[in-house]
Amino acid sequence: MPSNTYVRTCLSDIECSSINSSSTLFYDEAGSKFYIKIDFNALKTGVDSVDFWLNDLTDTYYYFKASLLREDLPNVSNYNKKTIRLVGQAFLNNVWRNQTMDITIFKADSDVNFQKEDIERFSKYKVNLNFSIVPKDFNIHKKPQHLSNIIFVGIGGGRINPLRPGMEGQVGEAYTH
Repeated sequence: MPSNTYVRTCLSDIECSSINSSSTLFYDEAGSKFYIKIDFNALKTGVDSVDFWLNDLTDTYYYFKASLLREDLPNVSNYNKKTIRLVGQAFLNNVWRNQTMDITIFKADSDVNFQKEDIERFSKYKVNLNFSIVPKDFNIHKKPQHLSNIIFVGIGGGRINPLRPGMEGQVGEAYTH
């Protein structure tokens, strides 16, 4: 299930942003790994004058991978949340970089029909997080739009999807790296 994602940057003193269900959060319980996948194509609106800044990210995915032990997931109630610092690696434009991000996990209502196993393990959680991408770190600044300003990414109320055997392709190169 995709999560709502907000992306913002500036290009030639023009603020550029988009919001859409373009990211997917995964948890591999067997491998104790947390993954983020952002599809930049899904952020496009279809209006060239709005999407021009995303041209350098066409057919591009951002992946993040970090260790997250099952025991570190909080015992959540309606009145608490837990912030976890993840130290991992990010992949974009065929470049891997170390990245640290804080994620806040809190209880969610289970109002969507999931398989029973998912309800018990993952659907009770929602995740808020944000981080920045420095275009120069991933060689995006060399592309035609010359994205050089920091790209801010925020995911609000993200749902964690279980990464089951056979779904490894969903997290691309992050699974084997």
